[in-house]
Amino acid sequence: MTRPTFQIKALLSQDDFIHYATDITAHLVNSYPDFPRWFAKVSSELPSPDRKAYVAIVGEQVAGITIFKKGDENKLCTLYINDHFQGLGIGSAFMTLIKDYYAGEYCNVTIAEDIFLSCGGFFTKNDFIITQVFNGIYIPNKTELQLTCFL
Repeated sequence: MTRPTFQIKALLSQDDFIHYATDITAHLVNSYPDFPRWFAKVSSELPSPDRKAYVAIVGEQVAGITIFKKGDENKLCTLYINDHFQGLGIGSAFMTLIKDYYAGEYCNVTIAEDIFLSCGGFFTKNDFIITQVFNGIYIPNKTELQLTCFL
């Protein structure tokens, strides 16, 4: 069986973001408080030199998305790969884009502890370390971990 290939596409406009990201938002809605407001904010900030968004496409399907920004805080806002497409190298391709963008700087990401249990190895492999632990900063009654990578 042939391993599926993927393409990485930069989302360079609000229309691009809405078109591609809408397919994957059902998987993200429980990870962000007030998700509709967050989605509208991110889409309104594209294009911007301070915010980047990319999707991975397998065939006609959106397989993953990453969003990151510079500013008051250098932050990886989202890195999501659909379960059906994990193991294809999409996360590593996204991480290359992230590391290139933040070269010589740092990058933070905040992850709920229960989600970290399934993806923590990926972040650790990519030199992210736990720098803070919060309770309910984004999601009420959840422990969240801030990871930082110095690139």
